[in-house]
Formats: sequence, C-alpha cells, structure tokens
Amino acid sequence: MISKQKKICYFLVSVVLLSFGRASVLWPLAPITAICGYALAWKSLSSRPFLSAWLLFSLTNLISHSWLLSHPFSYIILVWLLVSLLFALPYALISKHIVTTDLNFSRIIQYAALLTLTEWLFTVLPCGFSFQTAALHLSWHAIPLQTASLVGASGLAFLVFLTNLFIYANSWIAIIFALIPYAIGTGLFWHHVEEQKKASHIKLAICHMNEEPDVWMSHLSPPDLHTQEWNKVLSLLSPLENQKVDLIVLPEGVVPFPAYAQLYDARLLPSAFSVQADFALSSLDIAHIIAHKFDTSIILGLESGGYPSHNSCYFVNRDKIERYDKQLLLPLGEYIPFELLSSWLASYGIHSSFSPGNEAKILDADNLALSPLICYEETFATYTEKASKLAPKALVSLSNDNWFPNSGLAKLHLEVARLRAVEIGRPLIRSCNKGASAAIDALGQTVAQKEGDAGVVICSLAQYSHPTLYQHIGATGFAYLFLSFSLISCFPKRKIESIE
Repeated sequence: MISKQKKICYFLVSVVLLSFGRASVLWPLAPITAICGYALAWKSLSSRPFLSAWLLFSLTNLISHSWLLSHPFSYIILVWLLVSLLFALPYALISKHIVTTDLNFSRIIQYAALLTLTEWLFTVLPCGFSFQTAALHLSWHAIPLQTASLVGASGLAFLVFLTNLFIYANSWIAIIFALIPYAIGTGLFWHHVEEQKKASHIKLAICHMNEEPDVWMSHLSPPDLHTQEWNKVLSLLSPLENQKVDLIVLPEGVVPFPAYAQLYDARLLPSAFSVQADFALSSLDIAHIIAHKFDTSIILGLESGGYPSHNSCYFVNRDKIERYDKQLLLPLGEYIPFELLSSWLASYGIHSSFSPGNEAKILDADNLALSPLICYEETFATYTEKASKLAPKALVSLSNDNWFPNSGLAKLHLEVARLRAVEIGRPLIRSCNKGASAAIDALGQTVAQKEGDAGVVICSLAQYSHPTLYQHIGATGFAYLFLSFSLISCFPKRKIESIE
C-alpha cells in the first residue's frame, strides 16, 4: 500500500510533469514524463479513482491549455473550462480501470491503445483539437522524433503509454519500450543526415509579423490602413536589396483586405518599389511588384474576396498567380456554425463566414513544388497526409497566432507542426504573425526561427525529403490498428514479470 503522503507527492509531481513536460515548455522534463509521468499519476489515485483521476487530468489540462486565456474576448474562459474538464473524462475513465484491475500484458496493450485512440478522437471531433498528444513528450529531440516517420504521433503516444503502464505495473519490460524510440530514432536520424548532405538547398526570406488582432478596427480609412500595413511589409523586405532569394514567404492575412481590393495609391510606393502608374494597387499587384523587384517568387496569405470568400494562400511570380484555399475553418473565428450566433458574433466583429477549400495543392515555385497549409491545418495529420500525396519538396505554412498573443501557443503550435512534418518526411517553411516563424528540415531540426518583433529571416534549407512508412498507412490506418489492440482483452492473458 502507498501511504497518503506518498500519494500526495506523486499527485503533485505528476501534475508538474504532465503540464510542463513538453519541448515547448520545459524540455528537460519531457523524457522523464515519457517514462513515468502517467505512472505517477495512476499511483497517486485515491480510493475513489475516477474522481481523483478526473481532478488530476482536469488540473493538468487547465494548466497546459492556459494559453487559451490570452484571447482578448471573455467567452474563451468558458471554452477553456469546458475543453479542460471534458477532455479529462476519458483519461479518468480509463485510469479507473487501470488501477482497479489486475494488469497483465494484454490489458496493458489494451489500455495503451484506448488512451491513444482517445487522443486520435480529439482530432476528428468537429473542428478537432490537435494539441493534446503524449507524442509531444518525445519531441524534445530530433532522435526520438524520427520514430514518428514510421508510426506517426499516435505510435509515439502508444509507446509513451506502454512505458508508463509497465512502470506502473513494476515490470522490467518498461525499459524496452522506453528505449525503442531512441534506438530506432538514432539509426534513422544518422541515415537521413548523411542523405541530406547530398541535397540541394533553397534560399528563403521568411517574414515574421507582429500585428495585433484588432488591426482591422483601426480608425484609419481602408486605403490608409492598406497602405500602412503594406509599407510595414515593404520595410521588412529591405534586407533583400542586395541578396538573391528563391522564395519570400509572408504570413496568413498579411493585410486585412481582400486580395484584389485596389486600395494602395501607386504614387505612395517607397522609391525602391516605385512603378510608373497613377492608379490604385491591390495586394496581389504589390506582391507582383515585389516578385519582379527581387526576381523571385512570393507566397502570402490573403482573403480571396468575392462570393464565396476563402481564407487563401497566393503564389505569385513574374508569370503567374496561383491560389490555395484553406480547407479547415475554425468555428466562430472563420465561419458561423449557427445562424442564431450571428448577432452575438457581430459584437466581436465577425460578420460573415469563409467557405472551405476542397483539396490540397502544389504551388510550383520555379519547380520547387511547395504544398501550402494555412494555420491550424499544419497540426492535423489529415491535411499533411493530403499534401504529402502530391509529393511536394516542402510544406509551406502561413499562420496567424495573433488571437493568442504572449502565450504558450506560439511554441506549441510550432512543435505540433514540426511533428507532422517529420511524419511525412518533408521540410516545413513557416511564416507567422505573433507566433513563431521558422524553417525546419525533414528531420525536425530547426534551421532558423524568429519570434517577437517583426523581421525577416534569411536562411538556406535543404530540399531533402524522404518517403515514410507512416504516410503510406496514415492516421486512419493506425487508428484501426489501435482499435484492434483495444480489443486484445479477448485474447489469452499472459502475466507480466514484476521487477520487485
């Protein structure tokens, strides 16, 4: 029997580990959490295991999801509470069974599979929630992260749960599962490092913005606001004056107006970008001027305008304009799910809905073959898998974290996107407003990163990509696998050997 004092100690330690044991928060805690964070939580449960487990996992959720509270509108408090409390319920239910049944090998496989399926189900709920996965306890270094190219985030989470369950059962088998991602990851990592050395590189100019979410509520007139925002961008690009880059990347919603809205007086262009014109320019006109000026291609996020309207990504160079429309829209932020909410949302400045796109695309930036994603899409296996089937040389993500400024979302968002890029073996180029802009290679290594003040990151990224087992099986395929594991209690039961 574990004493009451020990249980309280285990409770507090597990809350700290599960709340902060990720690369984006306190990375030294991540490998510890991957081994014993959940095991300590189960050892801390009282004689009423469901309620004590619900309390524990609700508390860890409230802490780890506290970035939601940086949102400027007060309704987010209710969202934070509901998400934290409801998402703790399945963990509490499974934990009750873990601590009240005799664990054997088949039951451990079953419970680990059920916990993994729970996390997968969070991503397929309406809109989905992709930030809650035990895989992030193994993303603290590129070596264990490589295992995601074989089994994905779900497979990494499954290994974490298996390790913790065997630790809870005091079984030496835990050592094997704890070492698997490091043993496999080491071989994969050094193999790909050698192959990546042979790859060509792309030179990037990644623009990082620092605009507030309410810029569209400015007292300025639309032409003046359009001019002000574009002048900020043009100023950021000044370091490119004497450099040649292959691609310029600007974030989602780089200016708060539709792509073809002619609002910029051409006579007001800075001298470095001046053109012989006396008419109003649209955002796409200015993008074309930039592409011509620097003899390069540019990717930027803008509203498409018109009807239906889309949250879009545009690729522009001297010769063409291509567009990708965001497929995954956020309720309340990008579309109004119920008409009766319209008047309430109007008080927050949300008057209409975007329409979703219906397909992944390749943007051919001078034969670079880039597949775009917009914001939240980069964190879902569904959308990175769609992109990978088009065989891009890299993913390009245009993001906007300005509704959650000065919070933990910036690094968490990037951390999950990095995990998805490793799953499909593709580099990730990311331009963000208020979050983190970065260039990440196919091994999940950060080549360049910028947060905070606006600026431009100029860097070289290896165009190395590789096929992965995970992209052939996919998230749904692994979900079926774990579903079959969850039924393993029907099989003959084999006892496990205790280390005690």
